[in-house]
Amino acid sequence: MKVRCFLFRAYYDNGVSEAKKAIELAKELGAPDGVAIFADIEPNYPVDAAFIEGWYAEVSKSIYKPAIYGIFDKDEALTVSFNEAVKNKEEIKDNTFLWSASPNIGITTEEDAPKFKVDAPEESLAYGWQYGINDQTCNIDTNLFDSKLTNVLWKQ
Repeated sequence: MKVRCFLFRAYYDNGVSEAKKAIELAKELGAPDGVAIFADIEPNYPVDAAFIEGWYAEVSKSIYKPAIYGIFDKDEALTVSFNEAVKNKEEIKDNTFLWSASPNIGITTEEDAPKFKVDAPEESLAYGWQYGINDQTCNIDTNLFDSKLTNVLWKQ
């Protein structure tokens, strides 16, 4: 039990630490109150429920809104970790914006963009979908956003 508690605390503290850095940088950049700050969880980044709980706890205390970007396919570690964090603290699902890179169907033109159908935990605030990555012609990613997400993005 001591090892599990130690590991939980280490990952939780890492989530808090990453959130503190993100909040500090957002303030330095002049990000306005109420915008979302995303934890960018790439597939090789070690994340668990405790990290997500720490990230959420710290960002939600700030003037910003907690958010997570990553691959939220049902079999991904990030999805499993997010769902576990929600079991521990239901408000995480209700207050954390998600931007998922799943499913990856490929780059399209604006005219050929798919209908919004993102992979993410059920009833989450999954309002961003990166459905195409690394176009060969122009190194861009293609995304669709629900206005519920664009309302909390920093616009200048």
